[in-house]
Amino acid sequence: MSFEVGDKVIDLKFGEGTVTKLRTEKTNYPIEACFMKFLSARYTIDGKSEIDHKYPMLYHAEGFTPPSCKEPERKPKYQFKPFDRVLVRDKKTEKWRPDFYGFPVEDAHRCVQSTWLEVIPYEGNEDKCGKVTK
Repeated sequence: MSFEVGDKVIDLKFGEGTVTKLRTEKTNYPIEACFMKFLSARYTIDGKSEIDHKYPMLYHAEGFTPPSCKEPERKPKYQFKPFDRVLVRDKKTEKWRPDFYGFPVEDAHRCVQSTWLEVIPYEGNEDKCGKVTK
């Protein structure tokens, strides 16, 4: 994205505005825009706000289509049922161990022996049992 003084812009929080200043000195936020005639905000050259730096917030008003800032939903790689035979471990440096699946808990999995961070099906992965694999 490149912005010029006078460009009509949209900020995802503040709405429509105008680029009022482009700083030439070395700064992380060289673009300044004015919204609602009194609110001023600064941005990086790729439109990230000084306030909210995770996603670009500043866009050209002409042809603007709102971006999807929502993280894509990730479907679990495997769907386990209670008592499914599984291989488990907490870190990539640990050996895979056999267990029986229980239920998901936050970012982990409760099995018969313990709660584990990594779980894969036993079927098709029998060769990994007792080994460290990546």
